[in-house]
Amino acid sequence: MSEQVRDMFSDISAEYDLLNDVLSFGRHRCWKNKFVKNIKLPNDGKHLDVATGTGDIAELVVKKYGMKTEIIGVDFSESMIIKARFRKNSKYVNLDFQTGDATDLKYPDNYFDSVSISFGIRNIPSLVKAIEEMGRVIKPGGLLAIMEFGTPSQPFNIIYKFYSKYLIPNIGKIMTGNDFAYKYLPETIKKFPYGEEFKKIVISTNIFSDIKVSKMDFGAVFAYYCTKK
Repeated sequence: MSEQVRDMFSDISAEYDLLNDVLSFGRHRCWKNKFVKNIKLPNDGKHLDVATGTGDIAELVVKKYGMKTEIIGVDFSESMIIKARFRKNSKYVNLDFQTGDATDLKYPDNYFDSVSISFGIRNIPSLVKAIEEMGRVIKPGGLLAIMEFGTPSQPFNIIYKFYSKYLIPNIGKIMTGNDFAYKYLPETIKKFPYGEEFKKIVISTNIFSDIKVSKMDFGAVFAYYCTKK
């Protein structure tokens, strides 16, 4: 991942949570809650959240599965990890945040019961390598859960494209002062494969035996639940 993208996420880390609320009209919370409900984890299981950002998915997982689990959130941005540690509820002693690279995870093979990545995989240039690396650290029969943006079906895509092209960059710039960050967001969404096209990429790794695809908000968001062979 480029240094420019790393610096961008570090630069917007302070406003990141507020921006997610504003730019999604609060919908990201519904998407994430639904996403986590479909992650199955034993009561004493291990879960890794990749590209964890400020840690909201990791915290939702620990809230759902309790204190006997081991939950780790990793992100390539040190500033995001600092924010995640700051906002973490101190009672979650089984939740840890670490800096890490999605294409070079520092964990043993077959270590985690499940791995998640939400709204982060499109930022990784080596897409297949990241999927393979996340698959490597999952136990056989475990789950890789991926959530990412798509493009809504007609007629909603017309409104969505206008919002993405014109409003997101301007709102993002006003709130963060970062001109690059929220031009980058719609550009990566537009280029990233989704739905059946993304499913084919996951299948090509030959790591997963079953891949379920779920879409939310008419296809604005897709979730992929991939069971390791």
